[in-house]
Amino acid sequence: MNFIKTHGSRILAAVLTLLVFSVLAAFFSGSVLKSVSDMAAWYSTPINVGAFEEPEEEIEEEVEEILPDFVTIVTEGANVRNSPGVKDGTISAQLKKGDQLEVTGEQMVGETVWYEVLLSDSDEKLWISSKAVKEE
Repeated sequence: MNFIKTHGSRILAAVLTLLVFSVLAAFFSGSVLKSVSDMAAWYSTPINVGAFEEPEEEIEEEVEEILPDFVTIVTEGANVRNSPGVKDGTISAQLKKGDQLEVTGEQMVGETVWYEVLLSDSDEKLWISSKAVKEE
C-alpha cells in the first residue's frame, strides 16, 4: 500500500504516457485516419427518412356533406328551378316568403350555392339559390 501512495502519481503518469503514444502510433500508421474518414463519410451520407417510416394505409372514408336539413325562403318570392343556375334552369315553381323546403343536396354555380330541394307537395327534386333562403 505504501508503494502506491508513494509512487501512485508516477504510475498514473506512465500509464497516460503509454496511452498517448499508442494513440499517436495508431494515428500515424493510418488506422485512426481511416476510421476518421469512415466516420466523416457516414455523417455526410444522406438519410432516406421514408425508408424508416411505415407506409400509411390509405383511408377511404366517405365524407358526409354538411347540408342544412331545411331552408326557409326569406325573399318575397323565390323561383325554384329544374336545374341549378339562372341560365340553364327553367322556372318550375314560384314560392313565397316563409315557405320551408327540405334540402337533399347542393352545388356551386359560379359563386352561388344552389340547394337541391324537395317541394312539400311532390317528390320532385328542384333547385333554389342560397341567396333566396336561410338555413334551418
